[in-house]
This record gives sequence, C-alpha cells and structure tokens, in this order.
Amino acid sequence: IGFILLIGGIGVQTFSCSSVDIEPPPPPSAGENSSSSGLQSSSSSDGVSSSSSIPSGSVFCQIGIVCSVISIEACTMLNGVEVPSCETLSSSSDAFSSSSDASSSSANVGTGLCEGFVEGTLREHYGKDKPQFCDERDGQKYVYVTIGEQTWMAENLNYDASGSVCYGDNLANCNIYGRLYNWSAAIIACPPDWHLSSYIEWTDLTDYVGADAMTKLKAVNGWEYQEISGNGTDNYGFSALPGGERYASGDICTKDGAIRNSNGDFCAVNTTGFWWSATELNTNIAYRKVMFSVDEAHLDYHWKTYSYYVRCVKD
Repeated sequence: IGFILLIGGIGVQTFSCSSVDIEPPPPPSAGENSSSSGLQSSSSSDGVSSSSSIPSGSVFCQIGIVCSVISIEACTMLNGVEVPSCETLSSSSDAFSSSSDASSSSANVGTGLCEGFVEGTLREHYGKDKPQFCDERDGQKYVYVTIGEQTWMAENLNYDASGSVCYGDNLANCNIYGRLYNWSAAIIACPPDWHLSSYIEWTDLTDYVGADAMTKLKAVNGWEYQEISGNGTDNYGFSALPGGERYASGDICTKDGAIRNSNGDFCAVNTTGFWWSATELNTNIAYRKVMFSVDEAHLDYHWKTYSYYVRCVKD
C-alpha cells in the first residue's frame, strides 16, 4: 500500500520497499519533439543531437572529452563548458583531442593499458560468445552486443570514478554487477566512443525486442524474489542483472537484506536492476530504467543523488 506525498510541488509515491519512488509522468514517444515536454533525447547514432533544436533551459555541454545535452545548472555543476553543438570528436581537428592522449581517440586502442588487445576478441559471457572492447582508462574489457541498430555494452560499467561505489562497499559486487553511480558521475563515466544510454535509446531497445522484453533482456540466472525465480531468457545477450541500488544519504531502505550505511542504504540486490538514463527531467531528477524479478520493466524518474548502474551505447 502506497501513498502520495507532495514535496516542493513534486508528487512522490512512497512504498514500504522504497522511501522516495517518484511517480513517473506519461513517457514521450520516440518520435515526439522533446522540447515540447522539457526532455532531452539522444540520437542512436552519436548519442547527442548536433542540431540547434534542444529543450529550453538545456545546453550542449562539453565535459572533458564527453559532450551531452544537459541543463545549464548541471553543466555548471560538472565544470563543463557550453559549446555550439556536440559533434563527434576528431583526433585531427578537435581541440579536446591530442595524439598524446591515450583516451581521446579510437586510433589509440592497443596502446598503454590495452596494448596487444585485439578489438572484437570473443569472450564467453552468460553462455554466449561476445566481442569485447578495451577501456584505455583502466584496461578493463567489456563485452558488447548489437541489438537492432544499437550497440550496447552487455555488462554494467565498472570504471572507478568519483561518485561511484560497489554495492555494500564490497569489491566482489563490483566484479559481478559493476559500479553504482550518482547521475552526475554517470553522465560522464562511459569510455571514449561510448555514451550513457538515453530515455529514447532504452525505449528503442525494448520496442525492438518486443513482447516480454524484460524477460528477453535479463540474464538466465541471478534473479529471485522471495525464493521465486525471476530469471530471464537473455535472447539477445544483453544479460541484465539485479544489482540493486544505493539510496541517497539519509534515506532508509526497509526491504529485507538492506545494508545500512550512513551515506545511503544499499537495497534490492538479487531482486531489482536500476540503470541511469542520460535524459533529465529537471536539475534534480533524471530518468532511469528499472527491471524487476517478477514484474514488468519500466522507465520512470528519480533523484540524481541516488546511485544506479550504467549501460553505455556505442556512438
């Protein structure tokens, strides 16, 4: 049984299992002009529109080598620089590219921490042979899959960035689920040539997969709820896992198995998976993808101070 609480004009729906689940609005369609609803959307080809038509209050923001459409306030908070557009970075002409920067260009793959690695090398992952790429920043290798016209990482990002943690502060969980990121960390966490998945990209993914999309995208093991299996069939090799979430500081998870932490409780591992979207609702709230063990998946939105997982999409 839930109830609605109005906080600062925002309707917040609370349940016994989560203290601040925000009630989702009617979702935009993939063909809808995002400026009419105040939402940003990312192109499936390069993750960020390079046109001049962006939502009111948003800007093209360059943060290091990452460019994204975010609110003016978020750009300032992340020490970003407002730019005229987000064009694909070029190692020959872009001011942020350098032949000495190992992370700025795909031409540098195979040097430094990834020296000797061959892009596309197969690795068995949840029963399927999948190609890999190497992240030059730390040498970690990730499997990926192409579903429709999109290429997705087939596992969660595990890059150790400021604003990220392992579930329960346990490194072993990072090796299974990847790292949990607050939104400000998530929006700039993906490796070069990849970007944080947008609301529209998540929608396009599930539309392409079709009926029972959540079951088809979930891993074949690891999901359970009150001893009931919620495992998927993993038809496309997406291999989504129930890594849980981290609450914002001061919020308390009342579910069984929650791990108490003064900086925010850890909650819902084995039963629920949460992933950030690059699409903001406003300065404080962004969209997320949620998958459950026994219910259907959905897109809703939540406070950016919560921590969820990151699935990157190829530019």
